[in-house]
Amino acid sequence: MGQQLYWYVNIGTAIRSAGQVLLERPASLLPVYLLVLGITAVTRVPILVGIAVAIGLLVADGRLEALFEAIEAVDFEALEETGAEGDVDPDAIPTELETAVLDVLSVEIAAILSLAVMLAVVVSIVSNGISNAAAINGVYGCLYDGDGVADAVVGVGRDWKAFVGIVLVQIAIVLVGIVPLGIGVSLVVVSPVAGIAATLIGGLLSATLILGGLLAVAFAGQSIVVEGTTLGGAIRRSAGFPVREPLSFLAYVLVALGVFGSLAVLGALFGVLGVSQLTGIISPLVAIPFVDAFKTALYAERPFVSRSVQTQREPSAVVTDGGSDRPDGDEAETDASKREDEAETDASKRESDAGDTQTGASEPDTDSEHTAPNEPAAGILEDESQPQSGQQPQSERHSPAYRHQFVAAFRDGLKAVGEFTRGQPGSMLAATVLFVAAAAAGWLVTAEFAIDLPTDEGVGEVFGTIPIGAFVMIAANNWLVSATAVFGGVALGVPTAVDMLLNGFIIGLVAGVVEPIVFLALVGPHGIIEVPAILIAGGLGLHVGMTVAGVLRGTQSSFDLAEVLRLAYRVLLGLAIILIVAAFVEAFLTPPIAEFVLS
Repeated sequence: MGQQLYWYVNIGTAIRSAGQVLLERPASLLPVYLLVLGITAVTRVPILVGIAVAIGLLVADGRLEALFEAIEAVDFEALEETGAEGDVDPDAIPTELETAVLDVLSVEIAAILSLAVMLAVVVSIVSNGISNAAAINGVYGCLYDGDGVADAVVGVGRDWKAFVGIVLVQIAIVLVGIVPLGIGVSLVVVSPVAGIAATLIGGLLSATLILGGLLAVAFAGQSIVVEGTTLGGAIRRSAGFPVREPLSFLAYVLVALGVFGSLAVLGALFGVLGVSQLTGIISPLVAIPFVDAFKTALYAERPFVSRSVQTQREPSAVVTDGGSDRPDGDEAETDASKREDEAETDASKRESDAGDTQTGASEPDTDSEHTAPNEPAAGILEDESQPQSGQQPQSERHSPAYRHQFVAAFRDGLKAVGEFTRGQPGSMLAATVLFVAAAAAGWLVTAEFAIDLPTDEGVGEVFGTIPIGAFVMIAANNWLVSATAVFGGVALGVPTAVDMLLNGFIIGLVAGVVEPIVFLALVGPHGIIEVPAILIAGGLGLHVGMTVAGVLRGTQSSFDLAEVLRLAYRVLLGLAIILIVAAFVEAFLTPPIAEFVLS
């Protein structure tokens, strides 16, 4: 009974802790997950670079120009008439067009794109490991230490190799797991009936192996961060967690299914309403942080430590090795096993811990099974009735309502936008130069292939009569693009630079194929607001990249990087307001203005 009570209290505490950290520490938690978005954005860089190199080769030797000329020479209406029921007759396609397409799809272009895909896979593995290290360390800091951004920065430097190892283990589980399915599919060639039966059985077995294997390593990241274990120890501790804590493990599975199931339902509803892009914001900034916080609190077996019972501490980012109180390597595994044995033989102690948690005690239990490696030193957690010198009593430290905090955060964000643009003119200039140069290149590529667009009818209602869905989609998409440009700067600014080049090139392509008056009418009204916002995001991303370069050179500290990431979060809140205004203009005002100008 006592064991069941302990599990019940621990699970409930973990759920409450996950909710509390989202509500009480958003300014410390959300920058961490925006950082995750930026890190994972690195994956697309090899693909975009490969495409750019391929296009450059096609332009240099005239193959792209030949393709455009061949397409322009085709009478597509005549082709449709030659086919049955309006379909195109393949035999009627001009030889020149076939030749031009085959020249574009050459062996060298295929090799460039294949190499880009392989590099993207490697980058994806490394970036996923780094982003997971940032997320779990940041969540752990937000739950207990009080500085999620700093702990994420330090944790990446300390744990990224182990987390990349976890990703490789997960890939190996999937590759091994699909073997039964592959065997079943291969038997279809020998005997269709037996092959189908083998495929069904193999598919079921593969799903079981993959799901079971991934669940077995689900808590490996928490073991590394909470206990400081090595990769091998983390895998063993995670695989043993369902045995040690079966109800807690079951609770994790049910909570994860509930959260992501609700997200899927919400995404379907958003799709019906035409605002599916909102799922791209809610998933990385609400659903995933909640599940990560729940898992971490569940594994650590400690409740969330509110700022109301914390004193301020020096950010852990100034300690480049992550602190000396964290167990390391074999010592950590030995300590974890010792704590596990002690916990299993001390049921009365666990019942006592459960009772303390139920009554709201926030003092961590140093004898519990999972001792926090970065646990605050004695005196960090003080009794609320005994405030430290310089602190206000609890009764005088009332937090403002969430609504007031929300408004104040966005007001501060607008202020941060102005401060950054005035304080970092070099970064802004660099982003502008990249954007303008790419726009000019895009214009040169398509200027000689100008086309006439049917813009005299229907432009005013391109988004519908009441374009609320388009407004939400545009605002959400532009903010996500800005967020990845800003926090993608952690990869030495490369993803940010690629984003500036890509956005500028697309603008130039569009400007090159339509008349100037058409371009200004369709882009000008909202572009005058949206483009500067994109340039600010680009400048900030390059500034983040220069800070990371300074950390690698030793001229700046990880504390400086944490401060820049916090600035990036503030600026993104301000850019959200600007981009909402731009999206409103684009959805509601640009179409009627364009229709008036073009008529």
